[in-house]
Amino acid sequence: MAARESRGPLSYYKSLVSDGHQWFQKCVVIDESFDLVKFGLIAITPLVADEQRGTPHGNYYVYDGAHKSIVLTKKLLRREMEYSPVDGLLLEPRRH
Repeated sequence: MAARESRGPLSYYKSLVSDGHQWFQKCVVIDESFDLVKFGLIAITPLVADEQRGTPHGNYYVYDGAHKSIVLTKKLLRREMEYSPVDGLLLEPRRH
């Protein structure tokens, strides 16, 4: 993992995709053109019972915005940007 990280932040998602994790392909695109001004909101919803068992310390599920949230988190943890709050939308009751 350390070798991948040394290639740079953009290469990180590309390496995940090349390792067969196609779900991260959207993260590659988002990371390339990331702009917090255009970030928009993140929609969350309460966990259902099955999700709660798998995530005992969690309360919410990211209903919309998971990929951009992962890219934002990576940028914050690597100090590629300073923290700034983002808007969220709480969807209650749970949408299926």
